[in-house]
Amino acid sequence: MKICNFRKYKELGLEGGVSIARSAPRWVKGYRCYRPLNPGTWFRSMPTVDAYVNRYFEEILDRLDAQKTYDEIVALAAPHEPILLCWEESDKFCHRQIVARWIEGVLGCTVPEVEP
Repeated sequence: MKICNFRKYKELGLEGGVSIARSAPRWVKGYRCYRPLNPGTWFRSMPTVDAYVNRYFEEILDRLDAQKTYDEIVALAAPHEPILLCWEESDKFCHRQIVARWIEGVLGCTVPEVEP
């Protein structure tokens, strides 16, 4: 499993994309959606990164089973390696990074950002 933004995913012509964003661009094709990891409607109103992370854990990740989530994402992306997608550029904070660290911490695997 890897993480990436929609723009880079399209530019690199990748497959196996799984959107975890509240919405996805029409100009990107061939991805699936995994709604349980979508942030809440509050996602743009958090005053700090720490507040965002805390709320994302409280409302999203703490309610999910990491192994079940991982397995469902792998099944959605099959036969390709899953690539979790959202909007933010690689050098900016985003919830796909939170999900990657959560999966790494709970399941002990590595979930890197896609590199060209």
